[in-house]
Amino acid sequence: MTDLVPALDELDADTLTDLLRRDAARRDRVDATALTVTSVRREPVGAGTGFLGELRRLHLGYSPDTSRGDNTPRTLVAKAPTSSPGGRQVGLMLNVWEREHRFFAELAPQVLTRVPRCYANLADTAASRWLLLLEDAGDSTAPTQVQGAGRAQAESALAEIATLHRSFSSGRPNHWIPGFDRGPFSALQAAVQAAVTPFLTRFGDLLPAGTADVLRRFAPRLSSWVAEQGESPLSVVHADFRLDNLIINAQGAVTVLDWQTALMGDGAMDVASLLATSLTIENRRAWEDDLLAGYADASGRPRAEIRLAVRHHLLWWMALYANNLSRLDQSDPQAAELSAHTVRRTFTAAADHQVGQLLDARS
Repeated sequence: MTDLVPALDELDADTLTDLLRRDAARRDRVDATALTVTSVRREPVGAGTGFLGELRRLHLGYSPDTSRGDNTPRTLVAKAPTSSPGGRQVGLMLNVWEREHRFFAELAPQVLTRVPRCYANLADTAASRWLLLLEDAGDSTAPTQVQGAGRAQAESALAEIATLHRSFSSGRPNHWIPGFDRGPFSALQAAVQAAVTPFLTRFGDLLPAGTADVLRRFAPRLSSWVAEQGESPLSVVHADFRLDNLIINAQGAVTVLDWQTALMGDGAMDVASLLATSLTIENRRAWEDDLLAGYADASGRPRAEIRLAVRHHLLWWMALYANNLSRLDQSDPQAAELSAHTVRRTFTAAADHQVGQLLDARS
């Protein structure tokens, strides 16, 4: 094959043979050239759960004399950018596909958190084409994000992500990683401000009283808020840490997927994301104190500090969802349901935490 980045539906047996042989050669396997894929069956996965990517599970067949037993992946997950125009607009604005490409190329080997093994990592940045071939971590035993995580699953997820935050608490591991210490965020602020009216037109009926006003007040302050956060100790954060980006098996082990938005920030960003999007409102209210305490202890930070940081980062998620969801196609019923639950839960969490008071204190 050529070095061009193939589309998902161009991943035929010859292309996959070439990519898997390259991977085996990189890993110094002496039998690299013996591997031959003879059949591929594609299965769409993750429909309606991801905003910025498209996935296929690839079921692979091999020639009988070239199969390598347990060392041969029988299934892989192929990932490419979304074909949705609105999703591509958001993805290019945030540079998400190049970030995930570089995460697997440079950061994944340093991460203590469980992430999928990467078999191929192709990029043609000039043509806005990227492709990942990832280990198939299987299907999660957790409920869907719309149904909401159970308490044990939320505890396991927060314990797992705390290992990421501890791993990089000493500072920036790579120069290219964006972060709150790398301002200005004026372009994102302008995008959020432009998105507020269409977001409220589309989702305003789902918002608790007073939160639309908080969003309007916060949007023009986003850059200054980021600058304040950038003065705090930062770590690598996942920055889209929600149930649909996790595989949780029957034993409670958590594999973290979708590293498109990794950046340098406060670990509370990931905590706020999980609590606000991936628990029902009732369960979040019932379990939140204990979950925050468990994360604080796992991360080695004071509980009061975590609670305050989570309140601050609910403002961030209000702004980010206003920007992203106002631009994405909502014609798919499953995606529309996910968006509605995400908005309702996030803005209700913001109301419960009275995040408007944080803005009042800076007026």
